[in-house]
Amino acid sequence: MDDLGEAASEESQRCLSLVAARATQTSIVDVLEAIRRIERGTYGICEMTGEPIDPERLRAIPWTRYSLQGQKELEKAGFGRKHALPALESAREMVLADGEEGAAEEESEKSEG
Repeated sequence: MDDLGEAASEESQRCLSLVAARATQTSIVDVLEAIRRIERGTYGICEMTGEPIDPERLRAIPWTRYSLQGQKELEKAGFGRKHALPALESAREMVLADGEEGAAEEESEKSEG
């Protein structure tokens, strides 16, 4: 019974770690894209409306691509970013897929060696 509880705890921790890693990766991409906009001279301009983004919004979300109005338009059209966490099942599938790739690499190394 203890082993089952530990396995479930480890699985939960793995899934949470994957969710956190995905969120971190998304944040890094958002920041890098903001840096590219600074380099191109388009930082602070809404990609939806072409209007300047309110400085207060930029202070709150420095990597934002949209003004408040632009974000509302996107969300109304169904294209706004979803702020929900991904399903744990999908994170678990990612672990399994990674494990399968690792097993395939190990098999390949065994057959070569």
